[in-house]
This record gives sequence, C-alpha cells and structure tokens, in this order.
Amino acid sequence: MNVSALANFRVQPMLACESHEILGFELLYRHQVDFTNRRQMLEVDIAALKAARFLCTAYKSKLRVHCNVEASSMLNLDWVVAMAEHMVPGMVIEIVERNELIRHHWGFQRIKNLCEGIRGLGGEIALDDVAGTDLEERMIEVFRPRVLKANDRSGLDFISSLGTGAIVVAEHIESSEIATQAVKLGASELQGYWCDVLKEHEVPRILTPPGVAARNRQLQLAAA
Repeated sequence: MNVSALANFRVQPMLACESHEILGFELLYRHQVDFTNRRQMLEVDIAALKAARFLCTAYKSKLRVHCNVEASSMLNLDWVVAMAEHMVPGMVIEIVERNELIRHHWGFQRIKNLCEGIRGLGGEIALDDVAGTDLEERMIEVFRPRVLKANDRSGLDFISSLGTGAIVVAEHIESSEIATQAVKLGASELQGYWCDVLKEHEVPRILTPPGVAARNRQLQLAAA
C-alpha cells in the first residue's frame, strides 16, 4: 500500500494532557459528505480503514490511529471484510454519534459481536461524542470501549461518573484555558484546533490538521 491511501484525509492529533505528547491521530475525511447516504459513507469508512492501516504501519503501531465508522457501515458485510483485511494493532474503530441502528436489538448485538472481533484482531473501540444518554451507558457497558470522547462538560461529567478506566479524550480544545478546564473535569487526552496548531510541525504535511488549515486560511484572508 502506498501513500495514496492518505490522499483524502487529514488528521487531528490527540495529546497527553500534561506532556502534550502525541498519543494518537484521528483520521478526518477532507471532503464534504452526505451522512444520510449509506453507500457514500460506506466507501468513506472503508477508505479510512486503509488509511489507518497505512499510518499504523508507518508508526509501527506506537500511536493509536482512530477511524470513524457509521453503524450502517459496521452492519454491512463489505465493511466487515475490509476491517478484517486491514486491521492491525494500533487501529481504533471510533463509533460515531449517529447510532440509531444500534437502538434495535439486532443491530446492538451484531455490533457487540463485531467489537469482540475487532479486539481479537488487535484493534480497539472508541465511542465518539459521548453525551450521557441511556443508550451510551449501555454501549459503554457492553462494547467495552478503550477510548471515550466528549466535547463538552456534561459529557466529561458523565464519563467521570462511570469510573470505567477508559482513556478520556476531550474534543474541541481551542485554547490553553479550555485545555486546563478539560483536565480538571477528568480528561486524560486533548483534541482540537489548539492541539493542531501546537503540534503542527510533528504532523506530516500531507495530513495537515484542520486547525492548521483554518489558521492558514485566516492568514491568507488577512493578507489579501
């Protein structure tokens, strides 16, 4: 596999709260997508698996590489086959917040089984945008994610109340002040535009983080 697997993705680094060491990357698709188009999302989710494998191999599985996946993709045989083919240690399958299909018993059970299979192949599970719903509490109990992500205080408070021992990533960190507050609320890692800029020179240029891209656009507009 060559570097072309990364062509359609950026990354956001996830940093240790104290040292600001990069502990992982989340792959983010560069182009606009229609989240209601299951076929399009399936294609994106399979491409993310390939990109994640490339990065894990490049970093010798020393960093986590998160790739988002829709519940509809996880329930599609094409995605399952691609996951089994590309899964390597260091890959984290991040189940996104659009999880209506998981509300159905059959969907919940199939994804539970997939989570066990992913771990059996050396991967890990993450839950994105945890907000504190009853469904999320059940998913955390049954799916046993290694990583829980929250983008506000209520999500961090909820995760803290569970005492799972999971890695807690605070997202949408846009300043050092927000980072400090997230640590006080129990975050163990940080992710967001502030982190992107802080670690700009430690991320391969082909994967320019969105926070760096946004800052560069602002600079270009200011200079125009």
